[in-house]
Amino acid sequence: MRTLVKVLLTSSLLSFQYAISSEENLEGNWIGASNPETIINLSIKDNNFIAHEIDFSTNQMKDEVLFTVNLSKNQAQSSDAKSELVLVEADTVIGADGRILYRDYKNKNKKMMCMSDWSSQVPRSMLKRLNELRRTATKHCLKCNTDACEMKVWAEGNEKEALLCKRIFCQPIETIRKNIFGEIDKFPSGKNTALFHYSINEDGEIKDIKVQEIIGSMNKKQANLYLSLMLKSHKYKELIIENQKFGITNLRGVINWKLDKR
Repeated sequence: MRTLVKVLLTSSLLSFQYAISSEENLEGNWIGASNPETIINLSIKDNNFIAHEIDFSTNQMKDEVLFTVNLSKNQAQSSDAKSELVLVEADTVIGADGRILYRDYKNKNKKMMCMSDWSSQVPRSMLKRLNELRRTATKHCLKCNTDACEMKVWAEGNEKEALLCKRIFCQPIETIRKNIFGEIDKFPSGKNTALFHYSINEDGEIKDIKVQEIIGSMNKKQANLYLSLMLKSHKYKELIIENQKFGITNLRGVINWKLDKR
């Protein structure tokens, strides 16, 4: 029988519970959803998962411990702070402080995490040569049929390849946040974290948003509408292969936000 740790998060508007299993195996390589993103290895020692950064250039593990994760205590701890865990799954870990870890090779739907905040976009250093990079990397990063493409989901140990493909093909070139003042009464105030699936269509627009998990003051329907409105202005460079436009279908994201209507 699994030992379940109940995570109780309380705000002035909402109380809810989320069950976390202390038997979840978190060992292996992860990506930390920072800006820029980092490659992190979790190994187990004395009932704790120990986090070390893997150097992007050398692929070597650094000596310094970044943080530890203790599932039985339901917390992550660094040298200067502790944070409760609000979600632990085989492919995603989220802390109450907003820290996000993910690993696509464990995602059962074979989706690639291509969005973890509102503002990340193609680095300016890559923007001018993005067409050239795409021509070189299309077969390396994508699996395409007659009318759509999927991002290749890389096996463990290939996180550097995954991040390079992500920057070239599924990061936006514009991330203007839409003003939803006229829609604001449709949503409750409070903090939220949403895990969702989405696609990029042939015109470089986000489509097919579908919330998979919502933790916070909104329900799935509200979160779906909120994300659809907020991400409507995101713009991606059109994917053109041999003079034909393609969309990208197997994408997932996780976004934190706080809405205060006062």
